[in-house]
Amino acid sequence: MSSSLLRIENITGQMTKLNAVTVQASNVEVSGAITGKKAVSTELNVLTNVAKTLLPSESGSIFLVKGTSGTKVVTLPAASVKNVGLTYEFFITETMTTNFQITSPVNGAILALTYLILGSASNALSNVATSLTLPSPAINSRVSLTCVLDDGTGALSTAIWKTEGISDVAFTITP
Repeated sequence: MSSSLLRIENITGQMTKLNAVTVQASNVEVSGAITGKKAVSTELNVLTNVAKTLLPSESGSIFLVKGTSGTKVVTLPAASVKNVGLTYEFFITETMTTNFQITSPVNGAILALTYLILGSASNALSNVATSLTLPSPAINSRVSLTCVLDDGTGALSTAIWKTEGISDVAFTITP
C-alpha cells in the first residue's frame, strides 16, 4: 500500500456489528460527523427469570431489565484476550421484586465501585467480587461493566471487569 491514511466520509445510521472486518491505519481522517445509536436489548426486560451469558458481539449494548418472579442471572463472557474493552450496561426499567445478578466467568474478578442513593445501607467503595447482585432494585437503578484486563488463561483474577453502579439498595458483593 502506498498510503496508510483511511478516509471516512458522511457515515450515518445505527451502529451495526461487522464480522471479520479489520481495518489498520496509522491515521484516520473523518470528514463530517459520525453518528450512530447504541443497541438496546429487551431480552432481560421480561417478568420471569432469565439466565444469559453475554456475547462479545453484544458489547456496547444497553440491556433493559425488569422482573417480578425468578432471579435474572447474567454471566460475563469466558476468558479471552479479546475481551479487553468489552462494555455492557444494564438499566432497570421498573422496580423489581426479584434479584438481578451479574457473575464473572470462571476465575474472573469484578471490581465493584457502587453508589447507593436514597438508602441507609452501604457498600465499600471498591471490592473484588465473583458476583454482584442487586436485591429487588428500583426503577432507574443501573450498572455498567468494562473488561480492563484478560490474559485469556482463565487463571484466578486474570480477567478483571471494572464495574460502576447506582441503586437505591446496597449491592451484594460476593467474593
